[in-house]
Amino acid sequence: MKHEPMQSYRGFTLIELVLVLLLIGIMGAVAVPRLFSNADTGNITTRDALVSRLRLVQTMNMNEPQTQRTRLAVDSTGFAHITDVISADTDAVGSADLSDSNLGWRRMYNADAAIKLNTHSTFSIFFDRLGRPRLYTSDGPSDSCKDGCNLLIGNKYKLRIEKEGYIHDL
Repeated sequence: MKHEPMQSYRGFTLIELVLVLLLIGIMGAVAVPRLFSNADTGNITTRDALVSRLRLVQTMNMNEPQTQRTRLAVDSTGFAHITDVISADTDAVGSADLSDSNLGWRRMYNADAAIKLNTHSTFSIFFDRLGRPRLYTSDGPSDSCKDGCNLLIGNKYKLRIEKEGYIHDL
């Protein structure tokens, strides 16, 4: 009986393949978070919180009695929603000054990114009974949202409030 010499096979062993995949996984876990900086995460968080709060204010305004109005006040430090007692015939929105400690604030949100509406960084938004946006800036009542509003969060993320009241990302 003739024995043939053992053939040598070329290739990688299972252990070598597992080690390479493990190293690629570790490098990916370290590199991927560096692609998304903290500033970007802050902008995304602020955008998501702003969308949630806008939808809350819109829902509240559509369901409140005629003697109340909830507005979202925005300034350079963040935003908060406030419920004001109003007379049924007024259309005033109220100031966006968040430094007034006498106002009945609901949860203040300290923004990680600047929020602007057109050129305004201080403004109040409320919604009428049909859910359409209304705006009050430091210059007084504004018709800027009559055809919809665009909000800029940081320098990258945009929100749109359509004239019918639909709130979405751009």
